[in-house]
This record gives sequence, structure tokens and C-alpha cells, in this order.
Amino acid sequence: PLPRPMPAFSPFTAVLLTLLLPMVGFVLLAAFGRAKWSHVAATSLVGVGMGLSVYAVMHPPGATFLQTEWATLTPNATLRVGFHLDRLGAAMLVLVHLIGLLVLLFSRDYM
Repeated sequence: PLPRPMPAFSPFTAVLLTLLLPMVGFVLLAAFGRAKWSHVAATSLVGVGMGLSVYAVMHPPGATFLQTEWATLTPNATLRVGFHLDRLGAAMLVLVHLIGLLVLLFSRDYM
């Protein structure tokens, strides 16, 4: 059978954005420091990341994404790297984003 085409917004896209959005928030906070808008933007980005991780929980594909060769040791031995998302991994995404969002919200009052 032929593989199914991926939808325009797949769980893979959600996982990639989930990894990138907190990093963008960190760069905003590191670059602009105490500016109120940078904290609001970073909190919003982490909140969107949490929403995307909830989306990944609701639509887990249960397959390995983006598997690629990382290094070739010998002609018969290669190291591969990739993303694998199942229900447990998606639940951990939600948990990590929830804790990160709470830390970001409560740290604003102490800094």
C-alpha cells in the first residue's frame, strides 16, 4: 500500500514548533531583558508550545519521524537519529511545557 500523505499541520509540525518556540522565547528574554513586552511574548510562545503539545497528545501518530543518518562508522554500522512520538512522549511534552510555563509566570514576580 502507498503511504498516506501528511496533512498540512501534522503532529510532526507540532513537535518541531514545540521545540523551537521556547527557544525563541529564551532569545527574546536574553536580548531584551526586563522589557515587559519581551516577557509577555516569551510567555505567549511557551503557552502556544503547550497548546501544540496538547495537540500532539490528541493526535499521536505513533511512528518515527525524521529519521536520518547521523554518522557512518563502518560500511555496515551507522548511527541514526530521529524523533519518535507516542502517547507517553506526548504526555511528557505537555508536562514539561506546563512546568516551564508555570516557572516562567511565577519567576516574573521575583526578578
